Order: sequence, then structure tokens, then C-alpha cells
Amino acid sequence: MAELTEEVIAAIEAKAAAARAHEERYRATADKHLSAAKWAESKGRREKFEDLAAKAYAATRRADRAADQAAELEMKAGNMRRRLGLFQQEKDRLTALSAKLVDRLARTKKAAPHPLTDRQRREEEKRARLYEQGERAKKRSLAQANVVYDNRIASGRRDYQVENLGPLKRARSHPYKKLFRNLSEATDIRVLACERYDKLWHMAHQDQMPAPRFEPLVDTSTIPDVMNGNAHACAQMDALRSSIGDEAAAMLYARVVMGFGYRAMEANGHGDERRLSIAFVNAVDSVARYFGFMPVSGLVSEMRMAMQRP
Repeated sequence: MAELTEEVIAAIEAKAAAARAHEERYRATADKHLSAAKWAESKGRREKFEDLAAKAYAATRRADRAADQAAELEMKAGNMRRRLGLFQQEKDRLTALSAKLVDRLARTKKAAPHPLTDRQRREEEKRARLYEQGERAKKRSLAQANVVYDNRIASGRRDYQVENLGPLKRARSHPYKKLFRNLSEATDIRVLACERYDKLWHMAHQDQMPAPRFEPLVDTSTIPDVMNGNAHACAQMDALRSSIGDEAAAMLYARVVMGFGYRAMEANGHGDERRLSIAFVNAVDSVARYFGFMPVSGLVSEMRMAMQRP
């Protein structure tokens, strides 16, 4: 803000002082001519009186213009000085705040982490070796079942149950009980809800996925133009998704349909493994309540009764 400087304000104040000086000089001149005009009038010198009166009037007009100019310059200088004062106060406040922040940052700055001891370093290396060995063993076992294990693709994010078939192995999706992180959570009602959701999802998506399970069923009806249950399943699937919400539907899709593991989902930034497990259990319970396998809560019952009232 180049206009808000002491030099500029001082120059404006100097102009205002000069204008006040001109005002005083012109008023002194007007008073002098007015006194002379009164003397000429008393002596009866008409022409001299009129000339001196005109000069007094002109000097008064010049004094008024100088007074107006001085007042305008003084007001401008005063406003600029007030703005400069406010600007300086804000600058001082920001400077003090910056100093406080720098001081707080210096006091709260974290110390550099301590270097690992030899024992801690050996434990870290041991954990890394065990993890790599487990990954290689899993990759080798799945390769015998013709499954490419790679964390970068979908097959590497799924949980598999590998079964021995003599010299070969077969990889299949986990049974519904093993979808739960804790076996105590895999109750019969929840397993039934997973099975019901899985069947409904695949019925709704027949002829939409490149897999045998998604192929349309063979129509053995003798009645022409009889549609299969795909349309009804799609409508029921939409109603289920509207009831349980998109988050629960997405969790069921990831675990029940695609078979993604909790660790793979956590590695992809979908949340903590423990929280994902809790969210999956809640989603399964929502499906169980939707199909009537579990009773709804008392609050839901009261809300439904209130909404059915006339």
C-alpha cells in the first residue's frame, strides 16, 4: 500500500497548512480593504468605496476557497493516518501471532525417532522374512490350483480355500462361515442371510457376468413368453439395497460376492481390518432383518407403527 506512508501524509498535511496560510492572508487583505471602504464611505468618496468593497469581496472569496481546500486536505490526511494506524495494528498483530506460532512449533517439534537396537532390527527382519515366506507359499499353493496370485489384480485380493486333490489342488471361495473374522460371529442366522443374499445377487445378475454361475437358467416351461425370475430378482435386489443402504450393500458385494479379504481391503484404503469386520457383521444383520430372519429393533417397530397411523 504505497499511498499509506508517512511521507505522503506529511506532504498532504503541508499542502493543507499552506492553504490555511493563504486563507489567513486573504482574510487579512479582505479586512484591510473593508476598513478602507468604510473610511471612503464616511468621506463620501463613492467610487473609492465601491472599488475597495469589490476588492474586499474578492479577497473574501479567495479566503473561502482556500479554507475549503485546506479542510478537504486535512480530512484526507486524517483518514489516511487512521488507515495507516489500523494497518500498523494489524501488522503488529500478525507479527506477534507469527512469533507465537513459530515458538509453539519449536516447542512441539517432535524429536527424531530413536534408532532401532540390534534386537529390534533383527525382529523386524524376521517378521519381514516370515511375511515373504508366507506370500511365496500362498502363491505357490494357488499356482497349483491355476490361480494367479497378485495383489495388483482382483484374484490376489480374494480369500481362497485350497483343497488337495492328489497331485493337484482346487481353489474355491470361502464358505459363508469363514467370511466372518471371528467364528463366534458366524451364527446360523447370519450364514443363512449370506446364502440368501448370494443367491439373490446372482439371480439378479444372470446373463450379465462372464461366468457359468451368471448364465441364464434354461426355460423348460411349455408356456410361451414366460420370463424367468431375473426381473423379480432385480426388483427385490433394488428394494434390499434401498433398505440396507449403499455402504452395507458394497460391503456384502466385496465379501460375499467377490470374496475380497479384509487385509486386501485395508491395503486398498477402505478402512481398518477390525472396523471392516464390524461393518460386515452389521450389513449381514441388516439383510437378516430384511428377510425376517431377525426381529427389528424396538425403535424401528415404533416408527413403522407411527407411520401407519391415519
